[in-house]
Amino acid sequence: MPLLRTAAVAPTPPKLADRGRNAAVLGASTPTVGQSTTPNRRNGPSTCGWCARIGFTEVDPTDTWVRVGDLSPERLADFKSVLSDAGLTIPAISTSRRSVMDPEHGEEYLAYSHRLLDVAAELGVPLVSFGFFQS
Repeated sequence: MPLLRTAAVAPTPPKLADRGRNAAVLGASTPTVGQSTTPNRRNGPSTCGWCARIGFTEVDPTDTWVRVGDLSPERLADFKSVLSDAGLTIPAISTSRRSVMDPEHGEEYLAYSHRLLDVAAELGVPLVSFGFFQS
């Protein structure tokens, strides 16, 4: 099995064909369509479809792009559908600037981390990466 490669999504598409599995890290600078950065039937197909068209096979939806752990059941179903329609899978979900060690927001971030673990299990995502850096 080829090694997993990660790359931040850039405006100029990299040449990824025939390189095995490739994961796009979707974050705050990820191109989206419309006002909401939450992938949905309006803007998700654009972003996820673009990733698939340039050769990405997987995405890491970091919480700077979408807080997967906070999606309603309806929005989560929509998110799964958008990924499926684009032919993308999720090898991991990463958090950013939500450290459970944060003296002000630690409890809030811990609760979010638990919700994210539940959603990751529901999506079949085997890995969740928790950042310990603070804002």
